Amino acid sequence: MKFELFKNIIETYEKGSSMLSELHDLGFDFFEGKYQLSNIHYKQLQNIILSLYGEKGLEWVEWFIFENDYGKNNLEAFDNNQRICDTIENLYLYLEKNN
Repeated sequence: MKFELFKNIIETYEKGSSMLSELHDLGFDFFEGKYQLSNIHYKQLQNIILSLYGEKGLEWVEWFIFENDYGKNNLEAFDNNQRICDTIENLYLYLEKNN
């Protein structure tokens, strides 16, 4: 996969999640109940990443998104003394090389 496509997938997921959160703030609940669009939204990302990078790759993507807030928390993760997951580009390079 080319970097621009990977970046677009991550950024599109971030935008969609942000929209779902804004709708939740307005009183529309797409996280629980009958219309769990957040689960569908996540499943799409999960299926793409699993098919390309496997379970371990998905774990790193989830860490980048949920723990590091798309790199905004300035957290660093290391694998064999190699820094990964601090930016979309570093995450992509690591996944392409190792998964």
